[in-house]
Amino acid sequence: MGVVAPSYDATAKMNDVQILAFTIGGEVRGEDRRCQFAVGNIISNRLKAAKKIQRYLAEGETVERLSEALKLDIVLIEQCATMAEMRDVCLMPGAFGCWQDGSIGRKWIDRAAQLDLVHSERRLMAQLMYLAEGWLMGVWMDELEGADHYHCSLKTPEWAERRELITLVGPLRLYRLFKI
Repeated sequence: MGVVAPSYDATAKMNDVQILAFTIGGEVRGEDRRCQFAVGNIISNRLKAAKKIQRYLAEGETVERLSEALKLDIVLIEQCATMAEMRDVCLMPGAFGCWQDGSIGRKWIDRAAQLDLVHSERRLMAQLMYLAEGWLMGVWMDELEGADHYHCSLKTPEWAERRELITLVGPLRLYRLFKI
């Protein structure tokens, strides 16, 4: 019998370390540790930016004014208003392709969640758990100048066309959308 793929409901049973580790692995499992660290760093930076946006909103700023001041889409500001934990950043619909049904990353996550990994993948999972724990405990520091978005395709996606490239880490092109 084949591996049963967990649904988004199955993520409710996963702890934050697993969600973060699965996200990093689902996105860049075939890349080196620098790329894995970078994806964790980006997720951490997104959460920091979301918390700053939440503070502005709590102080009376409107979504519209923040959108205009930060030059960000209103939908993105509204999504940030709901992010309380790293898992919220990881599981935000559309944020990371590895959580999309049918994606290669999602297939790897489904196997990892079922512990259906070959030996080398088990070593990778241990490394990803180590990285995830470090990000969740605040051990790791931002080494990406606040980068909070990335892509690895040769073709620049529309969201990145108007943004300044901060740096490259392996095949990843890193950007900072939240200039707060």
